[in-house]
Amino acid sequence: MSDLDNAIVNFSYVAAIEVIARLVGEFGLETVRDAIEECESWENEDLPRVEVTREELDKIADHVIDIVLVKNEDYADAWQRDGIPGVMSKLKDKLCRIEVLADGRQALVAGEKLEDTLIDAIGYSMLGLLYLFEMKRLQDNERLGL
Repeated sequence: MSDLDNAIVNFSYVAAIEVIARLVGEFGLETVRDAIEECESWENEDLPRVEVTREELDKIADHVIDIVLVKNEDYADAWQRDGIPGVMSKLKDKLCRIEVLADGRQALVAGEKLEDTLIDAIGYSMLGLLYLFEMKRLQDNERLGL
């Protein structure tokens, strides 16, 4: 599996965790297992629906981009030091953190929210894609003798 495929799989994993985490929080369930069992008991017409529109996705993307730009400056491009393996390591850390927060366990960092961790995971995914695109551009230029 390529780095891009891994990034897509990880991003999909984050999205699934977000849905389950919302169920845990909004329905007062205690664990992710409770949320899964609750979902299995619903019929399709009873499932909560979220309208996915370009406008809503653009708002989220703009918010994530603003945060990534600020954090990237604060951390002086630290994410680039280890290339894709470094980005994947940071994504794995975020996914583990999402599991802890989505499972209803108490965060040891005061005020840490699931939303913030999801934003960080999306941000690292975006940075990983940016890195991959730049590597491809450099390889294409090398192949063309530029």
